[in-house]
Amino acid sequence: CNPHPHNFTDRLIRPGDQAFFDILQSYQGYRTCYYRTFNVGRATPVQNDAYVKAREWLDLAIDRIKPGVSTDKVAEVWPTAESLGFANEDQAFGLQFGHGLGLALHERPIISRAVSMDHPMEIKTGMVFALETYCPATDGYSAARIEEEVVVTETGCEVISLFPAEELPIANLETPRRGFFSHLGGVSWPSQLAESCHSLLPVFPPNSIKTPHMQYAWGPDGEGSSSCW
Repeated sequence: CNPHPHNFTDRLIRPGDQAFFDILQSYQGYRTCYYRTFNVGRATPVQNDAYVKAREWLDLAIDRIKPGVSTDKVAEVWPTAESLGFANEDQAFGLQFGHGLGLALHERPIISRAVSMDHPMEIKTGMVFALETYCPATDGYSAARIEEEVVVTETGCEVISLFPAEELPIANLETPRRGFFSHLGGVSWPSQLAESCHSLLPVFPPNSIKTPHMQYAWGPDGEGSSSCW
């Protein structure tokens, strides 16, 4: 759950893996910035728990955004760096974070425990922010990052990033097929077969190009067969 990963590998994406996307765009010179976390195929309970917590922290911050509020009042709803396992706020900078958006990607005001507690700024009508949160999962390697864009209104703020992020998105969700695996000794859900194949993973080093493979086949009657190696 390295919050600032810059790793490259030839490892193939597997069911249960996570993908983080920081979507940066420019329209007539004005910038966008919003973060989404996706799980591939399925998610574990601890991955879901991390996402729920990151969403909770984000919603608490959004609720604080209104004209006249100072940025320290927003930053204080986020967890401390120490509670997330970091030595200080500098190490965690950019995780629980807010930044203005305009002609530049990061404009004032900056909202962060590393800055805002000692140097607060007043939030004003018409400001546009990106607010983002991060939560590591208890498995030691998964995490969740979510970011929303908001515009400050006279009474609060409006979320203007449109892609849904209230729940953890699952890309290519594993779903059963009619009759699929019906004769496989009670295995009736693709993820169960995937788990049995993934039990082979300890045989291979984590970054090995050798990965368990699953093959599904079915006939016109909907009956299926499978193998893994």
